[in-house]
Amino acid sequence: MFAILAPDGKKRLTRTGRGPSFAFGDSEDLAAGMRRIAAKYRGKAVRAVPYLADLRRGLNVASCDIQPLVIVADGKLESEVAKQAWSKGFIGAFAYARVTNLEELSAIDATAAGVYVVQPGAFGVTGKVLAKAATAAGLEAALAKGLKSFVAKEKDSRAHIRDGRRTGVHWKTEIPVTDPGRRRR
Repeated sequence: MFAILAPDGKKRLTRTGRGPSFAFGDSEDLAAGMRRIAAKYRGKAVRAVPYLADLRRGLNVASCDIQPLVIVADGKLESEVAKQAWSKGFIGAFAYARVTNLEELSAIDATAAGVYVVQPGAFGVTGKVLAKAATAAGLEAALAKGLKSFVAKEKDSRAHIRDGRRTGVHWKTEIPVTDPGRRRR
């Protein structure tokens, strides 16, 4: 579903449909339309950290998207993380998750507060710490180190599913899977 809504989240600003082509003819028309809409709704840019719902999903999404995960386990560092997340060198480079209970860090074999850059495991249930910052002063260097240390490993979906079954990894979805899938012989 494609829709552009006003800041109130209710008023439709474009025609809705399966994709942008329902509202705009081509990419040039889309860009022009977006500029017109943006001009009407000028405001203060929100530069919040684009957190995933929780660490469990953060590890999974980062693994699926083949990108490093930044885990914020210290609320005092959030504003500095937000600055770095939207900076020229790091924008779009990481997935982000926040933890409020340090016990959640057991998935990455860590226990202390701070900001971690993590290589998610192949199945998105664990991770390996690549870098850590305990202070705002060390954050940029830790992000750079983590990004440089990250190893992007492409996945073959059939082999990945087979390996997951062999190792007993099972992802429990929020919404039950009702599709019976392909029958096994």
